Amino acid sequence: MTEGIEQERCPNCEKVVYGAEGFPAGGKRFHKKCFKCKTCDRRLDSTSVRCHEGFIYCRPCHLKVLPNESPKIYADTSLIQPQEGKGCPR
Repeated sequence: MTEGIEQERCPNCEKVVYGAEGFPAGGKRFHKKCFKCKTCDRRLDSTSVRCHEGFIYCRPCHLKVLPNESPKIYADTSLIQPQEGKGCPR
């Protein structure tokens, strides 16, 4: 058959996913019947799928598994001063 070529397998059922039957998400390909939320088993489509840590979720379940902590984003609050003799005259 196709020796030397490793066939892509569905992460849910571990069976080979052939060409057009695969649904891509999170860098993996799933069978149509396996393309469902990890938590609630709801069937997903390309507009409703969310990926987190290698698993696929529906939007409501994805919000539940996200960390409660918001990202630490800080702006530099130091004052910008012109160099002596340079800058905008006032």
